[in-house]
Amino acid sequence: MKKYLILIFAAFVGFFTLLTSLFLAIPLAIVAVLAGKKMQSQIKKQQQTYTQTEDPSRVIEGEYEDLSRK
Repeated sequence: MKKYLILIFAAFVGFFTLLTSLFLAIPLAIVAVLAGKKMQSQIKKQQQTYTQTEDPSRVIEGEYEDLSRK
């Protein structure tokens, strides 16, 4: 009889654990998808503003050394 009670208790704990993980995982997945889409749109906006304001004639000052022969 004691084995059956332990079996029922273990099954209940396992089932409760699975349900709890589903209740936590599904909303977190939805939030992650929405946040990812929001971040992608923000990155696209930043890239568009950067390419519009970028001056193609800008040169980085400094010395140049050809490293292809070394």
